[in-house]
Parts: sequence; C-alpha cells; structure tokens
Amino acid sequence: MFLCLNQDVKMLALAVGIFLVMILPGYIWSKVFFDVPDKKPISIVERMMWSMFLSLAIIPMMFIVINDFFAIPINTVSVTAFVTVVCIPGVYLILRRNRAQ
Repeated sequence: MFLCLNQDVKMLALAVGIFLVMILPGYIWSKVFFDVPDKKPISIVERMMWSMFLSLAIIPMMFIVINDFFAIPINTVSVTAFVTVVCIPGVYLILRRNRAQ
C-alpha cells in the first residue's frame, strides 16, 4: 500500500515538474511574443511547440548562469523560484497589454 502511494506521489511530482519547467515559461513568453492585437493568432499546436522551444532555450541557459556565477545549487526550491522569476515579467506584460485594449 505505502509503496504504491509513494510511486503515485513521485509520478505526480514528475508531471508537475515537467509542466512547470518545460511548458509554463515558454507558454507565457509565447503569449507575450505572438499575441499581437493586429495579427492572426497562432494555433494551439504552434503555441505548444513555441512554448517547449522557448522553455528549452530560456531555462537551461539561466540555470547554467545561476549555478556557475552565483553558486546557487539546482534543487526543487531554486528551480521553482527561478521559474517564478522568469514567468512574472511575462505575466505582467500580458496583463498590461490586456488592460490597454
């Protein structure tokens, strides 16, 4: 019983972690870059591809900078904090654009 519960928690943590690191930052920044009011919106497939590409471009580069220059270890807390810091300016820009419309 406990072994099965432990495996379920690990799978849930893995799924949340993949979403948090591989999709969320890129999705937010794809909304910033590609949701221009006067242009045709991109499809959901293009949005998912751009979100994964942007996440793969932004997150590893910043982890290298943080780990090498600031000597911050890469663990759950630092990953969550860094992804939050990367996403906040994008969310701000999206909200600012929506408020201006």
